Amino acid sequence: FLVPMHRVSRLLGNASLFHRSNIARYLGFAASKMLPVYLQIAKQLSNAHYLWGDATPTRVNEVNRAFENRKDWEKEKLCGPPEPLPWEKLDALTTEDPAEDLGPQKVPLWKQLQNELGYAFEKKSKTGTTGKTRHQTIVVHGRADPQNPNSHIVFYRSCLGDVGNVLDYLLQFRSTKNKELVLQCDHSSANLPTNPDVLKRINLTVAGCFAHARRMFKKNEAQDPLVGEDILPMMFMVMNLESKIRESGKNKQNTLSVRQSWSARYMETLYFAVKLALQDKNWSDQTPLGKAARHFIKHF
Repeated sequence: FLVPMHRVSRLLGNASLFHRSNIARYLGFAASKMLPVYLQIAKQLSNAHYLWGDATPTRVNEVNRAFENRKDWEKEKLCGPPEPLPWEKLDALTTEDPAEDLGPQKVPLWKQLQNELGYAFEKKSKTGTTGKTRHQTIVVHGRADPQNPNSHIVFYRSCLGDVGNVLDYLLQFRSTKNKELVLQCDHSSANLPTNPDVLKRINLTVAGCFAHARRMFKKNEAQDPLVGEDILPMMFMVMNLESKIRESGKNKQNTLSVRQSWSARYMETLYFAVKLALQDKNWSDQTPLGKAARHFIKHF
């Protein structure tokens, strides 16, 4: 979508063979062949016992410009309908469009992806239902077979949506025998599945992200010396133990041994330290440290 084809063609050197339109055509052909594999892998991932999900904003010029134009139209209250958004223009296209050279492929690649995975999702807000205003790349990963490390799948999707939207798609293929699911993510409601049919299929346990919990204390360390003297050093010890596990060779035996023997002790001590600080320091739930402490205790 944003690959600078003219620069790629210069790097390849042969302008007659590798000009930007040819490269775009080659990539499109390869993507069309890989699409069924991509979708099949997504269905395999749907039966994982443990899933991890995160999202990161991505800059797409066409999307950003479209939102800016729509905001200008709303602000100035211009007459007539607004300029269609790029994905709305795609919806209006037909496969008979003479400008679109499909060859043997009857349905365009973008349309197949949109039909299967969705693109412009809707989000719920306190004021009602509004369209997403951020283009994001979502990553969801886990083991299709929990006993087989080689079955680890990392699934990416770029869309106007969040982790929860991608999970709504993935989990519709989940076997009804696999009711239990552990999802690790930060505690944004946008990361959780909301499709009622999906929620009927699973018993969802949400595991919090330790790095996000630590970040809330680290950003506000200067507000209270206790954070830097007591809470953050204990958090560092927990994270350092995870590094040691990776360095020594991460396997089931090493991981369980370290986490059950050492990490659990630090986490218990950390929990009571945060709880005691909340009581003694009387951190208000309106202050950043108060929010950080309550977040940690709630999701411990």
